Amino acid sequence: MDEINYADFAKLDIRIGKVIEAEDIDGSNKLIKLLIDFGEFKKTVFAGIKGLIELDEIKGKQIPVLVNIAPKKTPFGFSEGMILAASEETSEGLKLALLFPSKELKAGSKVE
Repeated sequence: MDEINYADFAKLDIRIGKVIEAEDIDGSNKLIKLLIDFGEFKKTVFAGIKGLIELDEIKGKQIPVLVNIAPKKTPFGFSEGMILAASEETSEGLKLALLFPSKELKAGSKVE
């Protein structure tokens, strides 16, 4: 990957949001639909993590989300953000770990 400078990083608006709804998408093998509260606004995010994370594992949790990414049209609606997670390929397949703040923060707190 290309090296970036601080000005590049500063363009990313990453905020902590609380997942208030998490639903399975009928007709999709990969996507789940999340409604995420950032305090002053809410966003719908479609995440390609179906089968990698249980819906109960994410609902009610605070997670970091890239909120200033351009909306992306999916067959199920517009995705207005991108959740951040870590992944690794294992002999059993893809392993995913969601990222959570170490303590409860105000919804909409910026990640810097």
